[in-house]
Amino acid sequence: MKPVSTPFNQGFHRFAVFTACATFILIIAGALVTSNDAGLSVPDWPTSYGHVLRLPPWIGGIRYEHSHRMIAGFTIFLTASIALWTFLADRRRWMKALALGALGTIVVQAVLGG
Repeated sequence: MKPVSTPFNQGFHRFAVFTACATFILIIAGALVTSNDAGLSVPDWPTSYGHVLRLPPWIGGIRYEHSHRMIAGFTIFLTASIALWTFLADRRRWMKALALGALGTIVVQAVLGG
């Protein structure tokens, strides 16, 4: 049986590296939230003080907590984009499974982290 192959896609590769870098920045932001004891600075979730897009005052630990939420939202968007791109452009089943697993994992983490 001949293995299914997909030609190398430079744009996809660069986008995947960008997504990995955004995920690393998200981990650093999460560490800042934890190390500054800012985990409950914003009491409600998924909104921030009842608003989705309005910025709360940047005092105390709110800047760490809200920044982490914004970076997490951006990273979820990037991961969803890469999963969709994988499903549309890649023929390998194991790549589609990994993309779906990555998307599911980051969504579950966002729900648990909230």
